[in-house]
Amino acid sequence: GAASLARGLEAALPVDFVTEYARLSALSDLYASLAPTASVTSQWGQLWFLGTNTQVNVFTIDAATLAAAGGGYHFYAPTNSSIIINVTGFANRTVFANTGFNFCTGYTNATTFTGCSQVNTDNPGGLSSRLLWNFDSDVQTTIAFGGSMAGSVLAPNVNLQATWGSCTGTFVL
Repeated sequence: GAASLARGLEAALPVDFVTEYARLSALSDLYASLAPTASVTSQWGQLWFLGTNTQVNVFTIDAATLAAAGGGYHFYAPTNSSIIINVTGFANRTVFANTGFNFCTGYTNATTFTGCSQVNTDNPGGLSSRLLWNFDSDVQTTIAFGGSMAGSVLAPNVNLQATWGSCTGTFVL
């Protein structure tokens, strides 16, 4: 009957979701334990993520600081490098209002972030495809996005609410 059908379907599933959840939760915890290797600056209501490592740039930022940056996010990292942004300190509900993402692989002035070779755009295979937001939370929390999201999101302990916009990456919740 129904029990036999359920066992047959369970055996046929291509993904063991319990095992995958455990693996992705452990991966999120591992990323969260990485020491920052790059800096975040707040200027003019915007966040500037400046990475210089040619392989992986790790940032750590508080959720409230990230949410308060209504002016947008700017990412600077060398060509072919990856970016991991560990977001910590969640409240019961955190709202991110995206006002824009800028990606740049070269700049002429690290203080004023001028001379960017790719401001306001990102080519296929560019920085947004190598950007991972790691929302690592020990408590069940809700994140709401009001706008588009660039990069992929790893958030195994987060409830996601997307009100409008698009994503140029993958959400793994």
